[in-house]
Amino acid sequence: MPLLLILVLLLTSCGSPAPTGNNPPSTTSPYQALEERFGLELRPLQAQEAHFPWWFPLAVTYTPVNHASEILEAFSPAQLEAELEKYPQNFFRHLKLRGIYWGRGVESGLFTWRLAVGGVGFNIQGERLVILNLPEMPQAQPLPAHTLHHEIFHTLDSQVESPWASCNPADNVYGLQPAETIGREFDYPSPGFVSSYARTEAREDRAEVFAMMMTNPTYAQLLNHWQIGDVYLRCKQEQVVQQLKATVANFDQAHLNWVGLGLKGDALTQAKTAPEQITTLQVQGYNPTGSYQPAQPDSHHPQPFILPDRIGQLLGLQTLILERTDYTELPASVASLSQLHTLILEGQRFSRFPTPLLLLKQLEHLSLRNSGLKQIPVEVLTLPQLRQLDIRENPLSEQTRQLLRREAPKQGITLQE
Repeated sequence: MPLLLILVLLLTSCGSPAPTGNNPPSTTSPYQALEERFGLELRPLQAQEAHFPWWFPLAVTYTPVNHASEILEAFSPAQLEAELEKYPQNFFRHLKLRGIYWGRGVESGLFTWRLAVGGVGFNIQGERLVILNLPEMPQAQPLPAHTLHHEIFHTLDSQVESPWASCNPADNVYGLQPAETIGREFDYPSPGFVSSYARTEAREDRAEVFAMMMTNPTYAQLLNHWQIGDVYLRCKQEQVVQQLKATVANFDQAHLNWVGLGLKGDALTQAKTAPEQITTLQVQGYNPTGSYQPAQPDSHHPQPFILPDRIGQLLGLQTLILERTDYTELPASVASLSQLHTLILEGQRFSRFPTPLLLLKQLEHLSLRNSGLKQIPVEVLTLPQLRQLDIRENPLSEQTRQLLRREAPKQGITLQE
């Protein structure tokens, strides 16, 4: 086969649907239950992958990892499940993704031209694979969700460049800075781009927009805020959603909205038909030990940064936990959560006390720990069912603290400060 044709095959993400189904699940893998559930292989790469397509050894080099404990620290079944549950049911079977694999020192390229990568996603001649790089210190670097979702998008990306070009500023030129010199933070370097890496080429641009939708609820909401005043970014978000819907019909904006709120798995499925039956929602924002935490997330947060109003559709919520999600306000719809008895709001950036909380008459446990509050109205102590109030790590005035200390015991409320 001519060298030019080989190069085109290795570097493109386009390809026709795979003629055969996914590989059968491994029989001795700690990931077996996930393999059966999602219909794809999940395992470390072997020294020789005889059943992989012919082009694989030309496109990727790596070092196999044989220590099970190392693998499970970096890519635990629980971590993988939490990310894969964000996709529609049977998505991976429909896509015919062979599997997600990992090795150490992963490099991608052609022959002697290689580039160290965090991951690589292939869609070549109908064969779809995702390869992830195992970090050197897996205990300090959990599963890089950003990379996982980015590479998954590469396996379905078949968009021609013309429609995408219309979503860019007229003077845009991709690739002015070498990819190997660019970090992978969502840093919004200029209108139309969620990251500096997105400016390297159109395929990476699309994958970065998708990854921002999927990686973390805080990122998803941040993207929604950025695109309000950015016509280029709004156009790109719409183009990515169109491509997702073309792949699987129910992978639409409604699905992404619920993912952006923090739903996954059964709750995500339920939200589409009966959101009022969901009783528990726990959401974590930026992972402080993650590989792709923004260097200065606060500098990119617009004001206000509000919890999405659709939270009010979860009328049956009894427990809501939001940790490090950086919201500055809560929407009025929170007051409709009349069955809520436990509300944890830790690591927020409230500009003022969220007044909808004063209407939650069934609330028993309220935590406002480390949420930037300078004032908390004493009226919160009049909530009839409230028994615990956590105000630790807030810059409250001494006057407010003394007032809460004095009045909380009178109402039978345990104050944590």
